[in-house]
Formats: sequence, structure tokens, C-alpha cells
Amino acid sequence: MGWWWNKIALLAIALLCFLAAAAGVRALLPWAAGSGLRTRVLTYLEHRDSFDAIYLGSSYIAHGIDPLVVDPIVSRELGRSFSSFNLAANALLGFETDHLIRTLLDDPPEKLRFVVIEAPNLSSELRFVQRQISDRTISWHTPRLTRLVLLDLAASRRDADLRWTDAVLHLRMFARYMTNAGFGPELVGSLIGATSDDLRSESAALLGTRGYSEMGADDAIDIARVRRSFLNNQKLYLSNTQRFASRHREPKLKPVALTIVESQVAFLESRGLIPIYVMPPVLAAPESYEELARRGTIPELLSYASPSRHPELYRIESRWDIQHLSREGATLWSERLGHDLAINMLARQSRR
Repeated sequence: MGWWWNKIALLAIALLCFLAAAAGVRALLPWAAGSGLRTRVLTYLEHRDSFDAIYLGSSYIAHGIDPLVVDPIVSRELGRSFSSFNLAANALLGFETDHLIRTLLDDPPEKLRFVVIEAPNLSSELRFVQRQISDRTISWHTPRLTRLVLLDLAASRRDADLRWTDAVLHLRMFARYMTNAGFGPELVGSLIGATSDDLRSESAALLGTRGYSEMGADDAIDIARVRRSFLNNQKLYLSNTQRFASRHREPKLKPVALTIVESQVAFLESRGLIPIYVMPPVLAAPESYEELARRGTIPELLSYASPSRHPELYRIESRWDIQHLSREGATLWSERLGHDLAINMLARQSRR
């Protein structure tokens, strides 16, 4: 019996040493690259001392908030210079956003004050894009977030087979995260300091727009197809908008989502940052955030998910597709957001 215990102890020690080494190697890996996230993060980090605020969220924010429109409005109304940067990226949903917040803002720059966060979809259900295991989907599967996402799965009312399928995918990504399996080329590139000319030019272009990118600017074939479908089904969109405006709202507070949001707020406030949650002008807003704001769980909520309060953001001309804004819509939203942010900041100053 003693012989077996010795073997087990040696295996446990070897495993701990391997995981410790893997953690050290992980710190050397470059940022995840999917949907331009690496370029966005590196551009922000290089100029992080220049910004008063950053925006975090999915494509709704990435293609909806233009800092070059927001900043002059806030600067004028505050009577001082204000600068912001859009760090949002396609498919950057709740769990990944939380990971980005904790990774980038553990030691925030002195000038940074406001973190504008898309009211996130904190669901363990994997969407199509997340089922494609990549450096981005792996990067946020830390022990903490993997535990929380599995707890959310366990509490889900979805079909047991679907939950099991998602659980296996999450565990596979967690295993890749803990062992760095498959990241050899990225590690070598990081160690030799390889930086492509494309990355430099993309970073320069991104800094010029402060992170905003117009929806559909890349002219991808599948994106173009979505655009055509929207233009050919405008009556359906208007009908969906009317139903959304008249729907009965009920708070849907989930324990895991509540845990993450509460800890996220505490994390940011402990570092002197002010989180401002934003509900974009979409047709599938998470109603629970309005309840969280009423309860005081989140300090600030700016909601634009209302065709009755913000009809200009739901006009056909303002939309690129059912859920995303066009260039015109992004300008209108950015103008509205600039005024609302300024009002929020002035109110905070008066309370001091």
C-alpha cells in the first residue's frame, strides 16, 4: 500500500510542477488574436496613459460607439479635454469581457477613470462562433471562470444533451488553457519578439479611429449576405421592433451572472475606476440589468434598448442589420452617449 501512495505522491508533485511551469509559460504568450483583439489590446496598452475612458463589449459596441464623436461632446460639456478608446471586439461576450477587465485593469493607468461596459450576456450556452475552439475562446477559461460557467450550466434548464456537449467543450478549453497545448508557434514568436508589419499598420489605423470600426467595412461575404437579407426584409424588422417595444419585461436574475457582475463592480471600484454599464440599441437586451440598477448592484446604467425612448436609433437608416448600427446610426448613438456620459460625470463631480 505504501508503494502505491509514494507513486501517487510523486505523480501529484510532477503534476503540480508541470502546471506551475505551464503558468510561467502562459505569461509569455501573446494576446489572443481573433477578430483583431490582439491589435486592439496592444494599441491600447501602448497608449494607455492617454485615455480617460475605455469601452468594452461585443460588435454592438465595436461598430456602434465612435470615440471621435463622443470625445468632443464630453470635452465641451465638461470644459476640459476628454479622450476614450474603443476596446470592444466581435463576439466579446460576458465571460471573456470579465477576463479582459481583470487582466488589463488590475493596475490601471492613472488617467483612466471610466470603464464603459456593454451589459453582457453572461450565459454558459456556447454560440456558434464560440464552438470553434481558438486562442480567444481558450484564453478566458481560467479556473475561476470555468468553475462559474460550469455552475451556470448545471443550473440551466436546457436539454441535458446540449448542456453536456457545452460542458465538454468548456473542459477541453480549460485543459488547453492550463497546459498551453497547441500554443508552441505563438510562444516562439513571442520569445523572438516577432511583430508583423501588418500588425503595426493595423495598430496605427486603429489608433486613428480610436478603436471604432464601421460595420461591414471588411466586406466579408457572409456579412454582405446578412446586409442584403436585412434590406430585403425591412417590414419584418419593423414588425420585430414593434413587438420588442411592447413586450412585457421581467427581470431574469441568474445566480452566476449576479456573482460575476457584483465581483466585477467591486474589482473596478477597488482600483479607483467607475464602471458604467450600457445596454446597446438592440432587439434582445438583457432586462436583468435594469433590475440590477434599481437594486444598486451596478452603480450606473445607460440603456438605449428602447425603440420608444430612442426611435432615431431604430430607424431603417440607422441600422446595418437587425442588431447592428450603420455609420449613421453609430454617429447618432455616439452623440447621445457623449451627452449622457457628460451628464453622468458632471453629476458625480457635484456630489463630491
